[in-house]
Amino acid sequence: MASHRLSIRCFAFLTSLAATPVGAESLLDTIRELDLNNYAVGAFVVTSESAYAGVKDFNGVFPIPTTWRNAIGHEESLFVRDTDVGLRTFFGDGWNAGVLVGVQTTGYGSGESPALAGMARRDWTLQGGFIAGRSLFGVQVDADVQTDLLGEHNGQEYTLRFARQFDIGRQYVVPQVAIRHQSSRLVNHYYGVRPEEALPTRPAYVPGGATTPQIALEWGWRLLPRWFVTLNAGVEFLPDEIRNSPIVDQDTRVTFRAGLAYDAAALVAANGGNRIADDPQIEVSLGVFLVDAGTTVFLRAGDAVAPVKLESQFDVDNSELTFPASLVWRIGWFHQFKLSYAQLKRAGETDITVDVEVGELTFPAGDTVLSAFDTTLYSLAYGFSLLRDPQKELTIWGGVNVADVRYRSSGSVGDVTADTTQLLPTLGVEFDASLTDRLSLEAALSFFLLDFNDHSGDMLNFRFGGRYRFTQTLSAAVGWQYYRQDISTGDPSFFGEYRFEYRGPQLTLSARF
Repeated sequence: MASHRLSIRCFAFLTSLAATPVGAESLLDTIRELDLNNYAVGAFVVTSESAYAGVKDFNGVFPIPTTWRNAIGHEESLFVRDTDVGLRTFFGDGWNAGVLVGVQTTGYGSGESPALAGMARRDWTLQGGFIAGRSLFGVQVDADVQTDLLGEHNGQEYTLRFARQFDIGRQYVVPQVAIRHQSSRLVNHYYGVRPEEALPTRPAYVPGGATTPQIALEWGWRLLPRWFVTLNAGVEFLPDEIRNSPIVDQDTRVTFRAGLAYDAAALVAANGGNRIADDPQIEVSLGVFLVDAGTTVFLRAGDAVAPVKLESQFDVDNSELTFPASLVWRIGWFHQFKLSYAQLKRAGETDITVDVEVGELTFPAGDTVLSAFDTTLYSLAYGFSLLRDPQKELTIWGGVNVADVRYRSSGSVGDVTADTTQLLPTLGVEFDASLTDRLSLEAALSFFLLDFNDHSGDMLNFRFGGRYRFTQTLSAAVGWQYYRQDISTGDPSFFGEYRFEYRGPQLTLSARF
């Protein structure tokens, strides 16, 4: 039933973009007035200290839209604050309100450190919610509430924040104080120890909700007319509920971010230019996808589950070409339907050097084993464009994904076969930004999470790239795609679990009519 709650939660959050009235206009009206040329293109280096015993600190580099000033120092609708990105609108007497989405980076992998041996992994997730604030005597006061969008911890965060910006010529400084309360579900998930994970040296632990005070300082400097740098350092003072966890060895958590951005109008004008492919209503696309694959199959034999890594153990091809196809039908300016199809057949033959258990069979060392793993993917989705103008298009997608999976291994002791067909709900978002009338950048993300009866799992599909339009009818896109599916199923024809990942470059040719 969790997948139903997840779908309702995500749908409610996304549709709130269109329905939330703020002042004299809806938030959707505010979104459609956005001009991305008001923002700079930046890259940020992020270092975040881990509170978990023995887990390495997080380090990463992220591209992100930004402005010269801190979020409290400008009145642009799109804003970036810490790990959150939001959309807001401003109205009388210093008030503003909107929605935001962010990444909950807390979590760890299974066995990531000796202190976590035997602990199930705790993954990152996306959180979304609402924010409201007001400027009082030069101090910006904001309150926000966010809930888990992907069903990882199913908890909430509530934050009250006070900040003020001080301008010093071409520099600014923003001190900030915040209080964040995390619900018991969130804290128990990330810092608790379940009974089945307990050891003599790691007792079971249920901490409950926790309130964390935070301080931060941000500094910005426009060192050249179009270039600027920002530095941000913050400290969280972990409360007893987190600090006393047997898997935590920190009293504080420090985060540091450094960013460099270039401020230039890189895109076509939002209210000018001309999308040369606006008029055609049907688009047919055929792609070439060079796949680098990884596949693991778990088939139950009684209470035992033996994992089989097809590429390394059975020499199944990990590189292959597949030819995805799609059809998009636009209905009006903001509505469209998409039908897509992809198929990948992989096989291998090898002389195994050790005994390999697959379900109820054991292939002996020295046996010649032939294996195949075929996947066929179909999807049907409806898309609503939150915004669409000559500069950009942002589309929210919802639909169904059908995955047909067939596995077979054959040797001297017999055959193992398994197949299943999964019908799963899908949510997604797609963004397109036009650098010129003919050249654009594209990015898309779709996912599902399933927890229903004997079936559970998740899917993630991400792609990005660029498109060039030769004519009003013909275009070509080059990009990179990642697809992952991890499903545990009680299907009598496939009683177990499968995981596969596909990644690699993709070329797509499209024709519009």
